[in-house]
Amino acid sequence: MKKVLIVLLLAAQGALAQKGPVVSFGHVDTLHSNILGEDRRLLIYEPPHDTAYFSKPAYPVLYLLDGDGYFAVVTTLLQQLSYINDNKACPEMIVVGITNTDRNRDLAPVPDSRLPHSGGGAAFLRFMQEELIPYIDQHYATAPYRVLAGHSLGGLTVLNALVHAPQAFQGYIATEPSVFCGNEWLLHTLRDTALHLQQHDLYLGVANTLYAGMDTAQAKKDTSLYTYHFRAILAFRDYLKQHPESGLQWAWHYYPDDNHSTSATISLYDGLRFIFRDNPWPHQLPVPLFQDTTLSNDALRTMLTTHFTKLAAHRGYPVKPSEPLINQMAYTCLQMGMPERAKMFFQLNIDYYPESFNVYDGMGDYYMAVQDKAHAKAYWKKALSLKFTDEINKKLQAAQ
Repeated sequence: MKKVLIVLLLAAQGALAQKGPVVSFGHVDTLHSNILGEDRRLLIYEPPHDTAYFSKPAYPVLYLLDGDGYFAVVTTLLQQLSYINDNKACPEMIVVGITNTDRNRDLAPVPDSRLPHSGGGAAFLRFMQEELIPYIDQHYATAPYRVLAGHSLGGLTVLNALVHAPQAFQGYIATEPSVFCGNEWLLHTLRDTALHLQQHDLYLGVANTLYAGMDTAQAKKDTSLYTYHFRAILAFRDYLKQHPESGLQWAWHYYPDDNHSTSATISLYDGLRFIFRDNPWPHQLPVPLFQDTTLSNDALRTMLTTHFTKLAAHRGYPVKPSEPLINQMAYTCLQMGMPERAKMFFQLNIDYYPESFNVYDGMGDYYMAVQDKAHAKAYWKKALSLKFTDEINKKLQAAQ
């Protein structure tokens, strides 16, 4: 497994203006594909996490087509949506940017005379299913929830995966998909395919590629080549409308002020917000409601556990609150003179992360704060049985 750091260097006229720390977006990994007969370069982002104190979590994975172009903006976007400024609009995620070697070959599912080398989409889909996903699951801390995102031909690949490999991904973001490719091959295959897409989510972003002054209703009636791309996407949308029995949860949005190119970023943002629409904590938690004494500790705990139970039902695997965040909330309550609320949060962390030494250390600190030395020592001993640290050992010895 080859890894190289991806960095952003602030440069002026081709040279560094000032030496200093680099800004890292992630690293480069390389996977050899037997199916495609070549090495594939992957851009990898992993959320920052302090494993010296906390359990290493498993993360959902966003697989990003045309990774060369979108990796930096998507990783930054996910940081903003998942933890910066206490955001919880999306979960923290691993990002796998799949860079291109022969874009037309990989992303066009069938030959198209307008696209040289096109038609290798089936092999590329096999590569993702049989080689890429198993490799990522083996080498990174992944949860069993995957999102595939793509634009233009990448968007077509997203829809192709939805129809022909729905077991590979659970979330899909298709922006401006080239549904016209291969004389609307995808639309023709839908007529012979029964879709069963329960617990799958699709976001479809459509840009304004019409004549000036033309609205969508006029475009659907138009027969010119200029509107062919737009009409083919709407035909796919209409198919979804006509087949609610598929069980697919989906949404679409028309961006009248964006063209084919500019729609990519805003559609990725909206797509992530749609797929993870249930992710935000209830009632703007954790700030400021976790400090609200009008809400009982039991009611607050029930609100939180119910929220994560619903997320687990939607995604199909156990979803937990962040151990560091719950830990932070517990210590904040302790410092604010709310010891029983702090105890509730410490216990919540113990219930969700029973194998973590840190959660027992925290409960020991709670008991020491309320002058219950016997229970404090018991919890610190439990923490030390899982992982020895000088810090906890010194607290235990001082309490003897």
